Amino acid sequence: MGGTSSSVTIRVVPAAIGAHAGIRGPFTQLTFAKYEPLVCLRSENSTLFVEDAAAVEGYAAIVRSLDRCSLDADQSKAAITRLGEALSATDCSNEETMPQADSIRAQGESA
Repeated sequence: MGGTSSSVTIRVVPAAIGAHAGIRGPFTQLTFAKYEPLVCLRSENSTLFVEDAAAVEGYAAIVRSLDRCSLDADQSKAAITRLGEALSATDCSNEETMPQADSIRAQGESA
């Protein structure tokens, strides 16, 4: 097999911005070329597919809001790398010495 490419992009929402639109919980926004979009909500013991146009638009607004406040893909990758390096360098057996995620900031982060 040749190289693979991913359609997944990880974006970090800095803790410094405080409460944000995505804090209510996870959801999956599904869009299709030939069908209307919908949203999938999953909980511990149920799954709900939201089809109502107004409700789906509400979730689209959340995605737009998260896009505005998130670090870009490169900044997110750098922030995750720095956090991983800091955690690797820390003695994980002593919880008091672990760095706080808020103290590891990505360059270009904005409030």
